Amino acid sequence: MGTPDPVVSGVKLTGVWAAEPRLYWSTLSTVNDILSERLNSCRTDDCGNTKVSYPQATKLFRAAIAEGRVYWTSGSSIFSCTEGCEGKPIKVTEDPSLAWPISAYRDYVYWSSDFDLYRCQAQGCAEPPEVVASNGSSEYLAFAGDRVYWTELYRIMSAPIDGSDLPQLVAEVTLATSLAIRNGYLYWAESTKVFRCPIANCDSATELLVTASNPVYDFKVDDSAIYWLDFYEIHSCPITGCEQPTLLAQNVAEGLIKTARFAIDASYVYWLESDAMSEPNGKSLRRIPK
Repeated sequence: MGTPDPVVSGVKLTGVWAAEPRLYWSTLSTVNDILSERLNSCRTDDCGNTKVSYPQATKLFRAAIAEGRVYWTSGSSIFSCTEGCEGKPIKVTEDPSLAWPISAYRDYVYWSSDFDLYRCQAQGCAEPPEVVASNGSSEYLAFAGDRVYWTELYRIMSAPIDGSDLPQLVAEVTLATSLAIRNGYLYWAESTKVFRCPIANCDSATELLVTASNPVYDFKVDDSAIYWLDFYEIHSCPITGCEQPTLLAQNVAEGLIKTARFAIDASYVYWLESDAMSEPNGKSLRRIPK
């Protein structure tokens, strides 16, 4: 397996996100003895000449992309702007209990506080944020149609994206550690296993797709394949499952954000690479064709 040339190198990399036509990554630096992060992006077809840096952010850095807009956190605040961030970013909202990754869908940003699942429009919350689900808090969200899905320890729950009805139980699971939706199927990981089921009748039609060598920390799904990260390697397998997965990348950095160590778009798999397992941050951002 050859090593592709880096897309970005020479900085401490902490996260990567992809949504054509742009690639996004976060970098770590120290400003006045305070750790600071910065979101950056470039066009995937000409990264060297199209790099953009966004305003610096402090702790709890997270990012999400939807409908040509990027969202990111700085402390307890969520900001947004269009792809190239021309002009001043919009402060969408502030939540002192913000501690989980944020998600974006259509023209809203979604996040979990300590107790509830909220959402705000991209242009900002004129009033307190909308409550999507009370007593619902999760690191993993996925969307399909007009519903949002999330994990809660030993179950997967669902509710309308506008919070217009009470949450419903979708499936009982064993400590799901990732979640995705594609073409009418719900995908999730439990330790070393990846499962899927039709959204319409999840409890009665669950399939085991993959048994990995190590616990699955994160996975992505497209129309043809599953991509997952276990410890420091990225593997792939056909969307219908496999016994012998393909190894795509090694030496994946630990990173500050477990769920942002690799990303996919329509053409590439991207990841943060570390020179040594003792170094938690990425030294290079690399990509390989799917």
